[in-house]
Amino acid sequence: MFINAVFNRLHFFDLQIQLQTNIIINKSSQEFVNIFLY
Repeated sequence: MFINAVFNRLHFFDLQIQLQTNIIINKSSQEFVNIFLY
């Protein structure tokens, strides 16, 4: 039960990190496209 809770928490943090990384990648690629177009 305890191990399960720890695993769930780690998984949650992993998802958060992936989400933030995706947002950062999207922002930087968007800026790159803007620089490239203008």
